[in-house]
Amino acid sequence: LEPDNLWRQVRLGELYEAQGRYDDSLARYRRVLVGVPDSPYTASRVDAVYELVDDPVRRLREWTGLAEDHPDSQVVRQHLELAREGRYVDAPSLCE
Repeated sequence: LEPDNLWRQVRLGELYEAQGRYDDSLARYRRVLVGVPDSPYTASRVDAVYELVDDPVRRLREWTGLAEDHPDSQVVRQHLELAREGRYVDAPSLCE
């Protein structure tokens, strides 16, 4: 499955998300964000999953950790701020 191909990891995350395997999808998305923290699509998928599972505490912890690891990432900072405020943005559809 080309584990180093981050776009395929996103697609695998989407597949897991569609199957309701949210922890697996988050693991794939996290892997991508560690490598490419300024991926707005992947960041929006992370927030979409946390919105589905209704876990704002874990969401805030996720973005806080990513912000500590990637302090210069504008995307990570934006999603951390959204998590702190308890807000979500419209995530891209899996069908797009």
